[in-house]
Amino acid sequence: MPRVRVASLVVALLALPLAVAPAHALQASACEFSFVVTISPGTGVTPNKGTISAPLGGSITCVGEVSGTGQVGIEGTYGATTPGGGDTCALGSGGGTLTIKIGTTAKSGAFSFHRAGAAGAFTGLIEGMGNLRGGFAFQPTTGDCVQTKVTKANVTGVGVLSHV
Repeated sequence: MPRVRVASLVVALLALPLAVAPAHALQASACEFSFVVTISPGTGVTPNKGTISAPLGGSITCVGEVSGTGQVGIEGTYGATTPGGGDTCALGSGGGTLTIKIGTTAKSGAFSFHRAGAAGAFTGLIEGMGNLRGGFAFQPTTGDCVQTKVTKANVTGVGVLSHV
């Protein structure tokens, strides 16, 4: 994702919580992340359900109330709540546990996501850090969605970590 688009998205996302909470009550951080996710049994043309996994080791950088560079990882499921009976390359949803480690402490919490094609949105609550929400890009690296199921993908995105 080009840096200019990421920076623009971060600015736009930071403005969202300011519209709903008084400025003096909000503590926020802008975060940029990337990781490789394994999708099992994979998503393709036919709707299905399965698991997603990206062990702690992806990268995350946050600036603001929580600042620093660290690691990110996810474990969860996909397809259980997607209309049509499961995920396809065109449409997906799921959730699970998101872990962020900045410094020496790792914090985890529940997250959910919705995806349309190669773009999506997520939200989560990270215990001890706050609410995390933002957007992501999904780029298949193993599989093409037509001939073979996508079983691995690069995920990159930005989000706002905020708590009041």
